[in-house]
Amino acid sequence: MDNKILTEETKETEKEAGKEVENGVSASDEAIKAVEAMKAAASAQQAEEDAVYIEPGMAWRKTLKSLEEEIEKELGKANAVVADVIAKEKAKCKDAVAKEFAEKEADMSKAHEEETKKLTAEKEEAEKKLEEQHAQELKELTEKYEAELKDSKEAHEAELEKMKNLYDEQLAEVQEAFREKTAGFRKEIDHYKEQIEVLMLHIDDPFVLQEIQMKQSQQPQEKETE
Repeated sequence: MDNKILTEETKETEKEAGKEVENGVSASDEAIKAVEAMKAAASAQQAEEDAVYIEPGMAWRKTLKSLEEEIEKELGKANAVVADVIAKEKAKCKDAVAKEFAEKEADMSKAHEEETKKLTAEKEEAEKKLEEQHAQELKELTEKYEAELKDSKEAHEAELEKMKNLYDEQLAEVQEAFREKTAGFRKEIDHYKEQIEVLMLHIDDPFVLQEIQMKQSQQPQEKETE
């Protein structure tokens, strides 16, 4: 009994569900139609907006691209002109710098030459003064040396003269003593000669020979006494 009731309730539920499904399908179709209508309205609105906004924008973009290309061309021309101007200015600057450097170098060379000339003149003047100073000092030293040499020569000559006089005096004394000694020797020699002559004359006389021997023995005593 309960199963029969359940079965009937189930069938009733299925009928209600079928109705709801049908109703849902109908609602879905209407919703789809509404969406498609909205899409169509939106497309129409988009088309209107494209006509108002997009198409002029596309044309403006084309114009902008053309302008960009034209600007690129002009920029290329301008860059070439600027590069040429820069190259010309660089060349001018290079020439100006080279000219200025050459002028400065010439001025420096001239100044260096003048400075060298000045220094050379100062050097020559200093050398001249130094030579004059050396010449004066040499002259003074020469005069001093000559004076000292003269004094020394005079002193030496005086000393030599003194020594010569002393030598002459000593030589005279020696010569005098030698003459006296020689005179004594000669006197003795003459005496011996006389004795020899007497002896030769009286060689055979014994008294004469004895007298001579006595005289000879006395002579050494006389020499010792002298």
